[in-house]
Amino acid sequence: MTYNRKEIIEKIKLRFKPMYQDSCVNYVGFTTDTNEKYTEIIAEQLLADIEKYESSIHKIKRENSYKVKSHKWRPYDPDDTSIKRKEERLAQSMFGRKFGELEILDYQIPLKNARTEENKGLGKIDLLAWDGNCLIILELKKPDSTETLLRCVLEAYTYWKTVDHKKLAQDFGHTGAPVRAASLVFANSQQHKDWLCKKQPHIKKLMKQLGVKLYVMDNDTDLKIFNKDGGRDQPTCV
Repeated sequence: MTYNRKEIIEKIKLRFKPMYQDSCVNYVGFTTDTNEKYTEIIAEQLLADIEKYESSIHKIKRENSYKVKSHKWRPYDPDDTSIKRKEERLAQSMFGRKFGELEILDYQIPLKNARTEENKGLGKIDLLAWDGNCLIILELKKPDSTETLLRCVLEAYTYWKTVDHKKLAQDFGHTGAPVRAASLVFANSQQHKDWLCKKQPHIKKLMKQLGVKLYVMDNDTDLKIFNKDGGRDQPTCV
């Protein structure tokens, strides 16, 4: 199905759930009237009303520790068809390892308390890393993920806004450390292609405004991080 510019904007206005969960942020294609990428229009609209978007996401005070003691490392084979949740297993296989400046402290970190309307639809932080100066909330996408960079960024930012920064830092032994948000994707993935696309300036501006960093990993067994870009209150390094 195709849409024009007005129809995409209307979809944003009519949403009844967190923006990253809305199907429109995953639309791939161009408007029929202005030939703009759907995700660029959404990013542009969010930038135009950024305070409203930021204030729509509320912090949830988690009662239990963010650190789950039962978590442990497990290997990951992308060709193993018996693995049901490949993104989760990939995250688990990164637990306790170091990639470039990032030391992976944990995976699948819970944000919820009891099942309430406040918690409805809220997922878990894929990975938490330490870069030597701050904690990084990482939204991980597996190499063949078809999700857009926009969705990935909005999800990372939502978790960053939702989590109790002070408690998260305390629970992982880094009391007082700042907490940042980032997307962690693979080279040549849909998200990486979105980043490289010259027709997507608004998503880059939105990332800078929200302070969401991008890490792009080489598609090899070592998952070496070779490119990163900064945002608000974050060092820029290419």
